[in-house]
Amino acid sequence: MGTTFDPAIAGQMAQTVSREYRAMGITLELGPQVDLASDPRWNRMSATFGSDPQLNADMARAVCDGLQTTPDAPESARGWGRHSVLAMTKHWPGSTGEGGRESHKESGKYAVYPGGNFDSHLYPWTAGAFCLDGPTSQCGAVMSCYDSIWEIGGKDANLSGASFNPYIINKLLREKYHFDGFVCTDFWITGNLKKERTTRPQVNAWGYEKVSAPERALREWESGVDQCGGTNEIEVMREAYQLALQKHGPAWAEQRINEIAERILTFGFRVGSFDNPYADPVYAHDFVGNQQFRSLGMDAHRKSIILLKNRNILPLKKGAKVWVAEKYEGGIPDRAGNISPATLTSPLSQEETAGFFTRADNPESADFALVFMDSPKSGDGFDDKTGEYLPISLQYHPYTADTAREENISGNFTDGVKQNRSYRGKTVTTYNEYDLDQLLKVRQQMNGKPVILVLTCANPAVPAEFEPCADAILVGFAGTPNQILLEAVCGCFEPSGLLPFQMPASMETVEAHSEDTPGDMIPYTDEAGHVWDFGFGMNWNGVICDERLKKYCKGK
Repeated sequence: MGTTFDPAIAGQMAQTVSREYRAMGITLELGPQVDLASDPRWNRMSATFGSDPQLNADMARAVCDGLQTTPDAPESARGWGRHSVLAMTKHWPGSTGEGGRESHKESGKYAVYPGGNFDSHLYPWTAGAFCLDGPTSQCGAVMSCYDSIWEIGGKDANLSGASFNPYIINKLLREKYHFDGFVCTDFWITGNLKKERTTRPQVNAWGYEKVSAPERALREWESGVDQCGGTNEIEVMREAYQLALQKHGPAWAEQRINEIAERILTFGFRVGSFDNPYADPVYAHDFVGNQQFRSLGMDAHRKSIILLKNRNILPLKKGAKVWVAEKYEGGIPDRAGNISPATLTSPLSQEETAGFFTRADNPESADFALVFMDSPKSGDGFDDKTGEYLPISLQYHPYTADTAREENISGNFTDGVKQNRSYRGKTVTTYNEYDLDQLLKVRQQMNGKPVILVLTCANPAVPAEFEPCADAILVGFAGTPNQILLEAVCGCFEPSGLLPFQMPASMETVEAHSEDTPGDMIPYTDEAGHVWDFGFGMNWNGVICDERLKKYCKGK
């Protein structure tokens, strides 16, 4: 959605989702995710709308309106009705893990703001999700992040995650920005995880790892949290209430529980859960995923495709003879750290390519080659076995962080001494280096004949390794159907997507940038002199320059 630079498309998507959800009896969406993707290494940036505060705010507003507004609702209902789905925007107040690390794990639990841009990360809420165009006014709920917000909000801020931090929830969210919906923690920080959830850390309640689950729940209530995400252990809540009685007395405990009940029950009344909680499975089966909705989804995918390079190769004529290079899959750790063997397979089936082009049996008989790659995956910046902090790389070849910070910003305090989490001088090898190896191999096999690269982006990459080896480059994203990619290659539609983030010139510029600051890297310049900056994209006539750029790239 972010690559379209068109909030109307995102709003239409959300409106479709709301109708499908309600047909299935679903009344709440854990989204949209409006965190600024200000650090290119962060492994959750693919679920954001990109790195620009204004684009994120406009997308957040459009999605929340699309999810929550029932167009034919009576005026007294303020937009809420039978098609409404509550939007729980996340992850307040944003996630900016040092070195690009992710706050699900202890190694990435600190959000840092070396560029002084904390307020920019609030903007998608304050100028988007909290000031909707539609009559529902605000998103109905907010999910807080796992992160400990470093050096913002007082002396205790460094020591606890956002859900335990009254400055982040009560002072900012409630008092300063007047949010009146309910607040939910990110999941599984209150209770201890069950053994079957082995793909997640057992405790990520930063600052409260060693206290009991009821004590965590009480601290969340004290900070302004209403819902303990991912937990349904009523005994924990009962014990927390008893602790509240002991610590604060009956009046405080009763008032707090009544506030929580009112906020959450209000949501239930707004979406009609108490009037008619039932769904019709026969209707849902026929309605969800109907042809009209599928067509809208495919059109949105088409508008998301980015053309980054074209030596007058694309579009191919239908029926062209193309060698589809095999691609390795696997060899990358999953969330539990398990690594499946890397296997070589075809990224496209014969059925998928039928009607688009002729499949060549080998590079020698082909007119073109088609190569599929994923953006580099080097891990999460921490070795669980050795306890060593490592760089997160955006290049395929091994990377040594010679220019990283000598001393990190954040870190645990042991005996009054801050732990140094620097990875300066450390080397990391990318798990899918095989993608680049395949491109280089195919380039040699084609012996000067054109090579078309299709890059699936979860994060930006350093293009210097691959851009010179391709004659045309298209970018898609996880979930982009192969049909759409083939349509783009064959010119069934003209690419119109724009980069929602920068593609960095090198890892050195990544190391030099501030984790909280979008757009502060030196972007890559390709062989044609095009700068792969935020907002760059091409169509068949060259570099795109339209109203979207005037709106979102003014002054950039």
